[in-house]
Amino acid sequence: MPDENLLKRYADLVVRVGANVREGQDVAVFAYVEQAPFVRALAAAAYEVGARYVTAQYADQYVKRETIIHVSDDVLEWSPPWELERLEYFARVGGATISVAGDPNPDVFADLDGVRVGKARPKQLAERSLQITFEEKSINWTIAAYPNENWATKIFGTPDVDRLWDEVAKAVRLDEADPVAAWRAHVEKLRSRAALLTERRFDALRFTGPGTDLTIGLTPAFNWGAGTLETAGGTVHVPNMPTEEVFTEPDARRTEGTVRSTRPLATSGGIIVEGLQVRFEGGRVVEAKADKGQEVIESQLDSDEGARRLGEGRARRRLLPRRPLGRDVLRHVVRRERDLSHRLRQRPELHAQPGRAAARGSGEHLEHPHRLHDRRPRGAGGRPRARRHGGGHHPRRRVGARLTAL
Repeated sequence: MPDENLLKRYADLVVRVGANVREGQDVAVFAYVEQAPFVRALAAAAYEVGARYVTAQYADQYVKRETIIHVSDDVLEWSPPWELERLEYFARVGGATISVAGDPNPDVFADLDGVRVGKARPKQLAERSLQITFEEKSINWTIAAYPNENWATKIFGTPDVDRLWDEVAKAVRLDEADPVAAWRAHVEKLRSRAALLTERRFDALRFTGPGTDLTIGLTPAFNWGAGTLETAGGTVHVPNMPTEEVFTEPDARRTEGTVRSTRPLATSGGIIVEGLQVRFEGGRVVEAKADKGQEVIESQLDSDEGARRLGEGRARRRLLPRRPLGRDVLRHVVRRERDLSHRLRQRPELHAQPGRAAARGSGEHLEHPHRLHDRRPRGAGGRPRARRHGGGHHPRRRVGARLTAL
């Protein structure tokens, strides 16, 4: 466990910058029972900035294990009505939520039926949560990590939780003299990159690499975002701490090719998936293979009509050589990556996530791996000349399940 001062400073940063808790707000903190010390520090920090009420919502993976083993198939995806009402309450009053990441028991479901593990999620609750978070924008929220011995073992091969804490602290800029100011400067840098991408109106992203040649069509219906989100009421918050991303939403119809995960990944059910490879045709997953955990992937892809379409697409520039390990460590939490053998490189990487998508036409193209190519025709003086997207507008579509392994 970190010293009390570090935990307090971390909690204060998450509350003030991550969730950006406002005076008079109700706050819910979601965590595993093993993460209680951090939850208590977060509650204290939230009350210090004027929160009206803070509630701790604890989960226990061993209770979930018993649920997966014993309940009938139709109950695996059941959403408790009291949980739905809590969610609706927070949407009505404009509450704030903080989710604590860092799996304390990463192998707890490893010996269970992968299909049942893949289905074990409150489906209605998850879908309504996506609507409230990304469409209605009713709540300000963030995700932050709390190191533990099992997570450290997965990263370093030994349960060196103190070393992991050092890396987490660097990754979230607690080593800066003024972490809040450092975050504000960092977010502004990401926003400037997103504005540049929006201005250039690229038509597609192409990702290439070992086992990967994937083209994701974009749409002019959505601008690029970076670092922060804003609620309908105007509260700006940082959803992921840390973050190095610029992101947008794809054209639901225009994903083509194959993507391979070069690192072990964890699904939302907690099963570690290795050697994942997914092939898209016409915007849909038509084939998914994995060396380990394939049945979980197949179960999630079959969970509803939209699960095979791509949602959010992100091009993440890794440009922070001063913290090469720390940034990768935290992506292990936020993106569920299980291998630190790859350090930060001066190149973008793919984070693609089935979830929400849109449909629109065609225009310019953005490629990878080595740099961003502005492929617009050149006018006088060599400056790019914009090319308009084609195709008619289609309503934004929200597709259901998110395959967090991607």
